[in-house]
Amino acid sequence: MLVNSGKDVIVDRLLGNNAIPQYMGFGSGVGSVAAADTQLFVEVARVTGTPTQQTTNTTGDTFRVVGTYTASGNVGLTNVGLWTNATMGQGDLFTKSTYAVINLSSGDQLEITYNTIFVASGV
Repeated sequence: MLVNSGKDVIVDRLLGNNAIPQYMGFGSGVGSVAAADTQLFVEVARVTGTPTQQTTNTTGDTFRVVGTYTASGNVGLTNVGLWTNATMGQGDLFTKSTYAVINLSSGDQLEITYNTIFVASGV
């Protein structure tokens, strides 16, 4: 979900301000995603992802970030978000999603491809 602060990120980027939201946060815990969210449920780690522009429905309509997390211990991951800063607890949350728990052991890796697809809307 594109959260409220993510809309601000888009406008800032159009004006030449703010960083690209390429930093992927991996989180644990449970809850539901809301537009007013500014954090993951419990952020476990943040990695620098690889951002690209892709085509889903119309040319160039998708912002894709691919990020890989390597577990340093046992953890159950349930949510992911994109940020404008590499440091946990800093930056603006751009988007956030939840998924069924993925349990990792120390040394396991999880790669997530996060697509934000922009669609036309009536004005």
